[in-house]
Amino acid sequence: MSAYNVSKAGVRSLSETLYHELGPQGVDVSVVMPAFFRSAIARTVRGSDDAQELTQKLVNESGSSAADVAGHLLHDAASAPLHICYPRTARLFWWWKRLAPGHYHHTLRGRSAHLRRRRAAPHPEASVTGP
Repeated sequence: MSAYNVSKAGVRSLSETLYHELGPQGVDVSVVMPAFFRSAIARTVRGSDDAQELTQKLVNESGSSAADVAGHLLHDAASAPLHICYPRTARLFWWWKRLAPGHYHHTLRGRSAHLRRRRAAPHPEASVTGP
């Protein structure tokens, strides 16, 4: 996840810089920041078991397809905003991370710990009782 996230941050930073540098020449720049959507990305995730499990869960439970995301992004791009987030929850998470980074990261770390505990706990159906 680290290489993926660093490249995302680099694209966002480059886009924001180009927005300001090229704007005076009439060039519009937008950076697209979609949340998870149904795609093959979860099959290639490397990293901790937590990262793989969470990514798979977010992709599988997403209500959006690649076509949904593309349609929304093309629609929004017509008004040339700097940041395009989809769906609405992606924009809420983006603002949460910007305005309360400590809380955001603490919550994510707690979610990761919860997944580890759940995975380590014995499952009731796996217990064997006998005479």
